[in-house]
Amino acid sequence: MMLIDTQLLYPEIKLVRRPPANLIQADQALFEKASHPTLAPTHLYHYRHVNVTPEGVVFRGLSIEKRFLIYPDHKRIYNTLHVASNRVKRRRIKLPANENYLLFFDYWSNAIFHWMCDALPRLEAVKTLAKDCVLLLPEHYQYPYIHETLRAFSCKAIYKFPVDAFLDCPELYVPKQITTSGEINPTNFLALRKTLLDYFKPEMSTIEYSPNIYISRSEAKYRKVLNEPDLITLLDKYDFKVIHFEKLSVKEQVETAFYAKNMISLHGANLTNATFMQPGGNVMELRKNGDTENNYYYSLTDSIGCNYYYLNCAYRDTRPGNFFDVEVDLEKFEEVLEQMLGR
Repeated sequence: MMLIDTQLLYPEIKLVRRPPANLIQADQALFEKASHPTLAPTHLYHYRHVNVTPEGVVFRGLSIEKRFLIYPDHKRIYNTLHVASNRVKRRRIKLPANENYLLFFDYWSNAIFHWMCDALPRLEAVKTLAKDCVLLLPEHYQYPYIHETLRAFSCKAIYKFPVDAFLDCPELYVPKQITTSGEINPTNFLALRKTLLDYFKPEMSTIEYSPNIYISRSEAKYRKVLNEPDLITLLDKYDFKVIHFEKLSVKEQVETAFYAKNMISLHGANLTNATFMQPGGNVMELRKNGDTENNYYYSLTDSIGCNYYYLNCAYRDTRPGNFFDVEVDLEKFEEVLEQMLGR
C-alpha cells in the first residue's frame, strides 16, 4: 500500500449540542452520547498504485486499507478473503495514468441518508481538489438524488464503473469519513448545505408551500405509523399537509423542506430532507421507546440551527435490525405539537 501524503481536513472537535426542546429528565439517557460527542480528526489520504472495489474498499495486493471501513468490526467482512474474491470474480480495469482520481463513497452510500450525511460531506471537504479530479462512482448508483446533488459540485469528470470490476488507480485521493456514520460535523455540514442550496435555489419555484408538513411513510416497505389515519386527522386541525417525499422530484423535496417551518415524521431517511430547512425551524421525530442509538436526526437538526422535538412511541419489531412500526399516543403527541407550535 503506497501512501504518499496525508492532509488534515478537520481537527478534533468536542461538541455540546442543545438538548431536545421538549426534553424531560427521564429521557436524558436517550440522548447522552449524541449530546456531547468528540469528533476525531479527519484527514485526506493520497495513494499511488492502489485498487478500488465498487464497495469503496481500497486495497493493494492482498492488503486492505482498513481506515476507510465504516466500523472497525467490518473487517470481518472486508478482509483478505474479500480482496481475493475481487481478484478472482471481478475483472480489473486499469485507469489512465494521466489523471487524479477521488474516492468519496463507501459500501453504505447508495442509501439516501448515507449519501447525504456520509458521502457528500467527504466530497464537500475536498471540493476544491475535486475540480481537478475524476470522481469514482459505481454504475449501479442510479437514484435521482445521487446524480442531482452531484451537479452541485464541480469536478473534472465522473468515472462510472460496473459492479463486476475493480479499478487499478495510479493516483488516488481519499478523504476519510468526516464522522462516525450517524454523527454530524456542523462546520462541514453547514458548508455542504450551502453548496446544495446554492445549486437548487435558482431553480426554485415561487409557488406557495405549506409551512407545516407531516412526512408519511405509508408508501414505504417498512417502519410505519400503525394509527396514521387517526394521526393525520389530528394534524388536519393544525393545518399540516401530508407529504410523500418519494412521489416528489429532488428539486420539489428541497423546496418543500426549505419552506417548511415545522416538519414531523417517523424515524427514517425522509427526515434527511430537514437538511434544507431554514434556521429556527422545528423538527419532531417519532421514535421508538428506549432508543439510545438512532440520534442521527437530533444531531442533524441541531447542526443546521433548527429545534428538535421528539415523541417516544410504543413499537413492534417486524424483523431483526432497525425495522419497527409504532403506535402514536395521540394525547401525548398533541401536547408536544402544541409546545412546538408555541401555543
